[in-house]
Amino acid sequence: MRSTSWSGTGICGVRGCGCRPGGCTTTESFNNPPAMRAEAPRQAAPACAPVREAPPPPPPGVERPVAEPTAPEPVAPRPAPRQQLAAPARVPKPVPVPTGPVPAALLADLRRHDPRLLLSQRDIARLSPAVDAWLERGIAPDAVRRTLTAALPAGQLHHPAGLLGHRLTELLPPPLPVAAPSAPRPDPFQTCDGCDLAFRAPEPGLCSGCTHEAAALTAA
Repeated sequence: MRSTSWSGTGICGVRGCGCRPGGCTTTESFNNPPAMRAEAPRQAAPACAPVREAPPPPPPGVERPVAEPTAPEPVAPRPAPRQQLAAPARVPKPVPVPTGPVPAALLADLRRHDPRLLLSQRDIARLSPAVDAWLERGIAPDAVRRTLTAALPAGQLHHPAGLLGHRLTELLPPPLPVAAPSAPRPDPFQTCDGCDLAFRAPEPGLCSGCTHEAAALTAA
C-alpha cells in the first residue's frame, strides 16, 4: 500500500468530499502484490565480498615464522604403454607333391617350374597317354619335363594344354632300333699238353695233331 499527499487550490472534484477552497488531502491505495514483488529485486543492493585485512606487522625484534616446505605428494607411476607385438611372418605352405601314375604326376608338377602351365584334371587325363608314349620309348621323366618347359613363349599362355599337346605329338622321338645279334666270341688260346703248341679250344688239352696221333696209337 502506498499513500500520497496532494495539496492545491480549488476543489478536488470528488463527489461528497466537502473540501474547502484552498486545498485538501487525498490518500491513494495500490494493492498489487505481483508488482511489488517484481520491484523488490531491483531495489536490493548487491552483496559486497568481504575484504580480508592484511595481518599486522610483527613487533620489532620478533621474526615472522617461516612456513616449513611440505613434501610433495607421491605420484603414482603411469603404466608403461603396451608394446604391440609384430605379427608373425606368414610361411608359404608347401605345394603338395603330386602322386599317382607317372604321366599324371609329371603333368601336374609342371606348374612348379612355370606357373603358367596350370592344367585341369581333364587336361591331365587327356595328355597322360601322350606322356606315356614318351616313357615307353625309353625317355626319362626329367627329359620329358625339360622338353615341355624349355623355350616357352613370353607373356600369358592362353591355352597351355594345347601347347603341351602339340609338343608331345610333334617332338615325340622314334623308338630305339633293335640291337643286332653279336658275333660269337672265339675260344681262348690253350697250350697243348703233348707238344706245347698253342691252339684255340674252350678247355685245356691236346691240340688236333696230338689228338690224331693218340687216336692212331690206340687203334693199333
